[in-house]
Amino acid sequence: LFATSVQSVPECASAMAYHALLGSAPPRCTRRHGWIGSPSKGSCGRLAVATLHRFSAMPLRLWSSSSPSTAASRVRATKRWVDEVIVAQQLCPFAPSMVAEPCKLRIVASGGGGPEDIVSEVANEAALLVKGLHADPVASGDSTAFPETTLLVLDANWDFVREWRDLVRLSWRLQSEAIFANGFAPYVQLVFFHPRAAHNAYAEGPADPADYALRSPHPTVHLLREADILTAARFYPDMDLIPIRNKARLRAQGMDVCVARLENCLDDGADDGQRK
Repeated sequence: LFATSVQSVPECASAMAYHALLGSAPPRCTRRHGWIGSPSKGSCGRLAVATLHRFSAMPLRLWSSSSPSTAASRVRATKRWVDEVIVAQQLCPFAPSMVAEPCKLRIVASGGGGPEDIVSEVANEAALLVKGLHADPVASGDSTAFPETTLLVLDANWDFVREWRDLVRLSWRLQSEAIFANGFAPYVQLVFFHPRAAHNAYAEGPADPADYALRSPHPTVHLLREADILTAARFYPDMDLIPIRNKARLRAQGMDVCVARLENCLDDGADDGQRK
């Protein structure tokens, strides 16, 4: 439950609260419950990311390298990002509980191949979350058998997610083919992070450190459960202030600090003790 990210819009019942988390205005719901701007009608609350990209100062190594990253290195970098950016910078009040109980957070590297493969992977991960929602922990004898949220980590060297706008384009297909087509729409939401993500697609001028609330070491699809979004909306006070505080904190720290912190997530030794 990262209250920092760019998302596909949740169901009508939770759209207002969810967008309050993210500091963006919710889209207008049509009479047919298809969101204005969505690629297909009738898919209630399913509008993929509306922001595109900002060509801003970015460490070259975060989005361009001569060879694909390994699956293990992507998982390690993402774990560091969760610990050292999301949790340590208090960008999301819900993340610490996921980190404290590792069984709740699943981080898995995508096998890649092409967009069709990502669609399949997202569908499989969504099915696992839905299965957990309906599982009886008493009957199964294991309350930790299923995750509560999942980070599927892609590789920015893949052409179809190299740029932020590429991931935005893919997000429509993931929402349509992996979530809606399989009947997961009432249960699972998709959120997207990228090394070059930005809050505002149309801004010109200097780069904004606030965009680092949306930036991850690698392109990442976050799957989270609708029920958890609604629970957070009911019980967390001042949700609408979270993105405001995040932007102010990151801007106060400055671009150099934000860039270095994210780049540090990619420093890859045999273990954390070998990192500088």
